[in-house]
This record gives sequence, C-alpha cells and structure tokens, in this order.
Amino acid sequence: MLGSMVDGAKNGILKYVILFFIVLAGGGLVLTDVGGFFTGGAPADSVASIGGEKITTNEFDRKFRGVLYQQNISPRDAYDAGLADQFLQNEIAGKLLVMGARDNGLEMAPEDLVDDVRQFIAPFLDGERTAKEVFDMLLRNQGMSEKAFTRILGEDKVKNMLAQAILGATIVPGHLSADYALISSHRRNISTLVIDANKVELNDDIDDEMAREYYEQTKAQYQIPEKRNFDVMIFSSDELAKKITITDEQIEDYYKNNPDMFSSPDQRKIEQALVKDLTEAQNIYAMTEEGASLKEAAEAVTGKKSSYRSPDSFDKKGLVEALAGPIFSADLGATLEPIKTPLGWHVVHVLSEEKGKLSPLAKVKKDIEDFLKKDHLEAEFYDQSIEIEETLDSGMTVTEVAKQYELPTKSFKNIQSNEDKLDSMGENPQEVLEQAFYLDEGETSPLFEHDGKYMALTVTGVTPADYIPFAEVKDSVIKNLKQQRGLDIARNMALDLKARIDNGDTTFEKAAKESSAISLHNENALPRLGQTPRYLNTANVESIFATEPGQTTFMAGNSAYLITKVNDLIVATDATLSSDLVQRQGEALNNLFQNLNVQTYTNALQDRHPVKVNGYALEQMYGQQDAY
Repeated sequence: MLGSMVDGAKNGILKYVILFFIVLAGGGLVLTDVGGFFTGGAPADSVASIGGEKITTNEFDRKFRGVLYQQNISPRDAYDAGLADQFLQNEIAGKLLVMGARDNGLEMAPEDLVDDVRQFIAPFLDGERTAKEVFDMLLRNQGMSEKAFTRILGEDKVKNMLAQAILGATIVPGHLSADYALISSHRRNISTLVIDANKVELNDDIDDEMAREYYEQTKAQYQIPEKRNFDVMIFSSDELAKKITITDEQIEDYYKNNPDMFSSPDQRKIEQALVKDLTEAQNIYAMTEEGASLKEAAEAVTGKKSSYRSPDSFDKKGLVEALAGPIFSADLGATLEPIKTPLGWHVVHVLSEEKGKLSPLAKVKKDIEDFLKKDHLEAEFYDQSIEIEETLDSGMTVTEVAKQYELPTKSFKNIQSNEDKLDSMGENPQEVLEQAFYLDEGETSPLFEHDGKYMALTVTGVTPADYIPFAEVKDSVIKNLKQQRGLDIARNMALDLKARIDNGDTTFEKAAKESSAISLHNENALPRLGQTPRYLNTANVESIFATEPGQTTFMAGNSAYLITKVNDLIVATDATLSSDLVQRQGEALNNLFQNLNVQTYTNALQDRHPVKVNGYALEQMYGQQDAY
C-alpha cells in the first residue's frame, strides 16, 4: 500500500496539491471524479448545477477559454486530454466549498469585510477623494455592483477559512515519514541492454511516395498558424481630459460651499502629566492648585521625568473624545482635574489657543481646479463608456465608432495568437490577442480594459491555419521518417531480444554482441532519487523500481529501447537515512494527505448539495472537430 502511494506521488498525484493552492485563490478546489461525478441531469443552459446553483455555459466557456489561451492550448486538445472535465471539477468544488462554509455558519456580512475593502482601495487613495468615492470609481471601472463585489470577497474569505481549517487538521506521524523516506532510499543493481535507434541499419531507401505518406501522417508539425487582421479602438481618459474645462465660477462655488476643506481647525496648546494611578494624578493636581508647575508636580509625585509631557498643539480630532471636550471647553490657563483614558490618568494644563484660518482662494485655486477636473473626468468617462458600449452593441465596427467619438485606432495585419509584442498595446498583449482570436471575422468585441485604457476591436480578416507544402519540407520529412524507422527497428529488435532472454535462448552478454546498435550497461546501487545514467529517464527509473529482482522489463528510452534486468535489491535502513531526507519526504506526504482530506470533505458535501453535470454540453462546446 505504501509503495503504491510512493509511486502515485511520483507519477502525478502531488500535482493536484499544487493545483489546489493555485485555484483556491481564484475560487476553486481540485476535485477528482470519485464515485461517478459526471452523471448528467444539469439544465440545458448550464454545464453543471450544484445544490440548485448553476454554472452557465457562457460563464464556464469564458473562464475556460481564458485559461487555455494563457497556456496556448486549443479547446479541442484540452477536451481530448480531459482538461475540460478537470476545470469543471475545480469550479464545482469551489462552489461546494462555499456551500460547506455556509453549512458551518461561515458567512461574511458586509460589515465583516470593512477591513478587506480598506486594504483593497488603500493603493488608490490620493488624499483628494474620500474612500467611498474611490471605491465607487473602482466598482465602475470593473462594471460591478457593490453587492456583487462584497459577495465575491466574502465567498473567497470563507473558502480560505474553511480550507485552512481542513488543512490544519492534517498530521503525518514521524514514523510514516521515515518509512516513506526508506522506500525512496532503496537502490537496485541492474543490467541494461540499450538498442540505439540512431545506430540501427535501415533496410530500404525512402522514395517520394513514402515521404509524402509520412508527411500526411505528421502534418500537424508543419502547420502554419492562423493569422488575423483586426482594428483596435483606444478609449482613454487622457484624450477626454483635454476637452474638460473648469471655469472660475465653478472653482469659486466649490470654495464657498466647502469651507471646511480649506480651513485649518482651531488648535489648543497643552502640557500634561500622564500616570497609571488615580491617587498620583490627584496629588499632582493638588500641587498645581497650590502653585507648583505641572512639570514640578509630576516629577515630585512620581519621581519620573517621563510622567510629564512637554507642550504640544492639538485640534479636536487629534485627541481622544474623553480629552477633546474638556480641553476645548476649558478657559485658557486652566488646569483640569484628572481625566481617565485607556492610556491612564491625565492632568492637563491648557496653555494657549490658535484659531483656525480659511486659506485664501488664490492659494487653493489650482488644487480645486485639479480636483474638479478629475471628478468631472470620472463622471464623463463613465457616461461616455456606456454610450460607446451601446454604440458597439448596435453592430458598428470600431473604426466607425472611433470616427463618431474622435478616438484613435490602430490596425494590425497578419497577427498570430502567440505574439509577444503588439505596437502601442503595452508590455503584455495577451488580453488583446485573446479578444482577437475569440471572435469570428466581422465581429466586434465589447469594451475591455488593457494597459490602463479601454479598448474594443473588430476582426477584419482571418487567414486559416495551413500547412507548409510538402516540397518545401521534403528533406525534413525524410530525416524524420528515417528517425522513426530507426525507432521501429530498434523496438522490434528489443522485443525479440527480451523474448529470447526470457526463454533462456540468449544472455545479456551474448545479445550485446549481436549488433553495433546494442550496448550493455551494468549499474550498481542505482538510486531511486538523484543522479542516474544518461540512458535512463525518470520513467525508466520508476519502471525499474517496480520490477522484481530477477525479472526483466522492456522500456522506451531516449531515442532507444531498453531491456533491463534487476539483479539485486539494496534496502535502506534507519541508520542510513538523513534527517533532511525524512523531513522532505514528510512534507511530501503531508501535501498528499492534505489534498486527500480536502477531496474527501468536498465529496461528502455532495450528499447535501447534489451535483449534476451536463457532459453533452462540454462535448458540443469542445469535442467537435471544428471547435476553436
């Protein structure tokens, strides 16, 4: 059992742990198809329903294609590889985890998310706009309501809380880590015959007909990628800002209507003594009543210079409420009786007062103008973006819309989907390319945000993927065909040798002398982990460690085929294990068990929140030959 777990971990189970941590931040958890997940029965407009909550085909398709584009994988290839099912499982698991959090009473009210919202908007605060104004602006830019934003934020938070609770319950006993490390430290003595495909003798010459047939079989490697032409319209605040003018009258009105913004508050200068004990505070106050200065009284009563605080000026907002009222209502020169705050007991002497002043209009005029411009720009930008979006929806191309609104455009010709640079499109053009290669010819995208601007594009031409003509790649085809023939011959030689060795008709030593393409290699103490001979790859090593002593195994190597016999085992002992190895293997086991715990919990949630999947929808969207 433990050996199976070791093999499983090495063959890819742990990749799900990595994926789990990646998708957790984006709203999903890995969930394997335990117990038959894809049973059908989801609504026709959805790829799945979870406890009655749907994942619509549009929602899923948008997310899935976005991920595939980043990885440069076609939807059809992804579907054939099972990635569509896996991605859907991630989405389902994310929703199940949110439901599990609710089942356990983990829900976030808007007031619980105040600190999170503050962190979200903090980088955008500029001192000129209130936090509410900044928050509203960010929501407008995202096209999202406050309710939708807080819902997503709350769901992410409870998912993380629940996941951390599950992960924190995972414990791997020390002896299990040691056992796991022991298995990883086993070694093998082996003999290997390497049949090198590059050294075998080829039987026949390759004529044009053979080469052309092989070209058709391997045509995909000679594909010329699809190319597209498209026009991009750029809608940014920079051009709009040039058209906005703020009049002197607007500036004066704002100045008159917001005097508090341009006035300094009244301030009072105070000195104080601060002590922990009420009796000490009363004694200090009594000494000042008898004529001692506050500084003399504080040091005399406490014996500490630190109990006295030198004069400083404060406005009301700079003081705690318990102090602000008494200090600003007291007569100048008065010493206040002890006042309690969370810091201790204060004895305050009010020294003087400086009345607040209204800054002259001339001094703040430029600041007001800049603020009003920015405020008008945000409103105008938002309103015009809505107008442009509606105009695009009417069926006009971006060139036509740009002309109507006097916006700049940029045309691109013969662009491939994997371009890493597009003129005027910033350092990372993937968002633009994603739009351009998602649409059909003649279609126009909605507005999307990229590189600090809003853009839309119209696909004006599509050159379908094609193939390099046979005549141009003939030499390459012949070379590849020779390599393939060499591999086929080497494979047949290896299979024949293995059969004869297993039947006792020949030995490793005799077989090595049959052809110059065959070589014999003996390895003592081959490690499961670490440095291995160049003729062995990782998969070969795993196969060798799954082979019993005395048995032979047939394997594909690097441009070669291998026949390996395990001559002997070298079993590690506790005495040969390093503490570092035990620790590393323990961490690997911990990751494995954490994933299994999350998987088990998420599967159990299906009893309360039944899952139905529309496998037919996935096949129709991605399983057809013409699927993009």
